[in-house]
Amino acid sequence: MTDRSSIAPDKSITKPLKVYRFRPNHHDAQWKHLKLHGESTKHMSTPVQLRLVTWNLDFSADHAVERFNTALEYLQFDVFKCDDGQSPGPCCILLQEVRPECLKELLNTDWVRDHFAVTPVDSAKWPGPHYQYGNVTLVERTVPIREAQIVFYGRTEHERSAIVLDLRMVSTRGFKRNLRVVNTHLESMATGRPNRLHQLKECAVLLRHSSTGGIVAGDLNAFDQDFDDALLSLELVDAASELDDEDAFTWGEQGGGASEFPRSRMDRMLSYTPAGKTRFDITPPQKIGKGLQCGELWVSDHFGLEATLTAVR
Repeated sequence: MTDRSSIAPDKSITKPLKVYRFRPNHHDAQWKHLKLHGESTKHMSTPVQLRLVTWNLDFSADHAVERFNTALEYLQFDVFKCDDGQSPGPCCILLQEVRPECLKELLNTDWVRDHFAVTPVDSAKWPGPHYQYGNVTLVERTVPIREAQIVFYGRTEHERSAIVLDLRMVSTRGFKRNLRVVNTHLESMATGRPNRLHQLKECAVLLRHSSTGGIVAGDLNAFDQDFDDALLSLELVDAASELDDEDAFTWGEQGGGASEFPRSRMDRMLSYTPAGKTRFDITPPQKIGKGLQCGELWVSDHFGLEATLTAVR
């Protein structure tokens, strides 16, 4: 377990993460970790395109497991159109606010077992000491994963973190490219602004340390008036920058504190490419989960986002 209570404040910690894939052996069916750093098997192939989904699934509302299972079914049947349990194709799903009991449900879901690698598979890998919720990243099992890490933010009051994966793609010109994907949940509340901006800077540094750049996506709590100015200063590009605010709002229309706070674009997909280079294109993200309910409850107070990323050079 990763209890940060004894760690000096402000100091972020980066640790390696194991990535797991379900192995349905006759006598020993279980989640087993992959060998990374370039593992290539007959089941893997480097994609030109990758579908990217991010979604905060609201740990605090009632009936978390039921809502979570509804979200998984929606992803399988409505977003990826896998009506017969087939593969979704190359994709990466970034989830935030996953409760420990929901993580167990995820790992017991047939569609996930059949088609995804997952990290982490143990809630003890999230920042402590409370372990109420955390981030989980799923990668369609044919996509090669080069490296996996988790960053425990030093400046946080809410035990926030980032999962960092390096995926292998091939460009439209045939060149192999690494894509860094950062799944994060930045600090909440207006009072969390200093920590939130510091965490955003850390995400930008993570992308700069990748020679070909990458994506940071998740619930960025991006409601500060100067958030877009911060993106500009950090050379991060908002994939939804061409959309009207009305089309880009992801929070404030259902559940949570929707009646207390204004609508906002809390959830984002941001990209970084080294100066003078164009490695990846990303489509304007589309909202998912709008109006989705589990009984009389909203599945989440957040809409998710879905986009397609292409390695172009």
